[in-house]
Amino acid sequence: MSRGSRRGGSLWMPLTPVALIVGLAVLVMVVSLPRGAATGTKADDRVAKPAGPASPAPVARSVVHALARLEPESGIITVGVRPGVKVERIAVKQGDQVAAGAVLAVLEGNAQAELQVALADAQKKNADFQRALGRKKLAIEREREDRLKKERLEAQEKLVDLVRRKLDTSKKIYETMGQAAQGKVKYELDMAYYQVEAESIKVQLDLKELQVAQDLIDKRRKQEDEALADDGPDADVLDRQIDLARASLDQATVRPPPRAASWR
Repeated sequence: MSRGSRRGGSLWMPLTPVALIVGLAVLVMVVSLPRGAATGTKADDRVAKPAGPASPAPVARSVVHALARLEPESGIITVGVRPGVKVERIAVKQGDQVAAGAVLAVLEGNAQAELQVALADAQKKNADFQRALGRKKLAIEREREDRLKKERLEAQEKLVDLVRRKLDTSKKIYETMGQAAQGKVKYELDMAYYQVEAESIKVQLDLKELQVAQDLIDKRRKQEDEALADDGPDADVLDRQIDLARASLDQATVRPPPRAASWR
């Protein structure tokens, strides 16, 4: 017993450090084994798989402040006034829908320009009225002239013949009594004869004038028609006056350009 005890005691005491070292080695091996081996994963599963695309790293966001100017595709439409001109009234406000030709602003002198346009238009209307009235008067005069044309010529011819016979009679009386008459009687005979002779000359001239006037009646009427035509030179002058008045009004009014159908 004592011998066995010594043998046993001699074996226990030396083995204690060895067992400790072996245990530490085993623990190290278990810890260093792959995860799959520790969990019982198959060998094929332990083969390294190719790595997929790396996820992009999150980018830090930042706010940038900048100034910008937006322009329509058709371009910016600029309106304004001449330097030194006073703006009397602005007819629109920001954000209004504006059609082409609408009034944006009224400038200094706009009221006077409107009066000039109104005056030019009134003068034009008055001239048109006077021409129309003149054509109506001419139509009445021509109708009267045509109705009396033949009778007037015949009456003048008869008057010439009557005065000629009267002159012949006065001439015979003057030749008969004038030679013997003296003083006041002779004076009166002379004056009577001269008056009849002058009357004869006048009626003959009137007849000639009437004949010539009737021969030129077509030319005269053509000239009258040209003077009363709507496209005559006086009408053109009035049209130019209206254009000038409206140009002055346009300069005293701010409007969008004609090419802008509508804009804000």
